[in-house]
Amino acid sequence: MADQRHLVLRADDILAFQVPHAEYYLSQEILCSENTGLHDGFLNRGTLRPHSAIGGGAHPKHDEIYYVLSGHGTIRLGGDPTSGDGAEVFRVEEGSVVYIPANTFHALRNDSDHDVVFLTIWPQATRAGDNDVHDERVRVWGAAFRLRDGCAQHQTQQGTFVTDRARGWNPLVDTP
Repeated sequence: MADQRHLVLRADDILAFQVPHAEYYLSQEILCSENTGLHDGFLNRGTLRPHSAIGGGAHPKHDEIYYVLSGHGTIRLGGDPTSGDGAEVFRVEEGSVVYIPANTFHALRNDSDHDVVFLTIWPQATRAGDNDVHDERVRVWGAAFRLRDGCAQHQTQQGTFVTDRARGWNPLVDTP
C-alpha cells in the first residue's frame, strides 16, 4: 500500500481534461492513487456542457455515485446493461445524489442552457480498462492527475497542499 498522507487542494487547481471523443465533457480527477496514495477509489469532477449527454453504458465491476453540484438534467438508469432498453429516467439537480450499482446502465443528459457540474465517486480501486475517460487521460497525459499552470504542490512533514501563485492562494495557515 502507498504511503497515505493528507492532501489539501481546490478542485479548480486541477487541469480539466478535454475528452477527445466528447468535446462537451470536461473531467478533473481530483483524488486518485497518484496524488493521495488512495487505493480504494477516486473522486472526479465532471462538467457536462449544455444540450449534451454522456454515458450510455455500465461498469461491470464498479459501483459509482454522482453528486450534482450545479445545474440540472436527467439520468437514465437500469434496464439492459448494454443498451439501456427499459431504463427509467429521473430528474437531477443541485444536491441530487445518484447511486449506480455495478453493471447498471447509466446516461446523464443536460437539456439546459447551463453546465451540469457533478462529482463522480468510485468507492473501489480503478484499474486500466475500468473507465474509458480515466484510461484516455493516462494515455494522453501519462498521468491521471495534473495541476493547472501556476499551481504547485508542496510537502509538509505530514502531507501535501497545493498553492496558486497567480491567485495568491495558499491554504496552509499554520504549522506546529
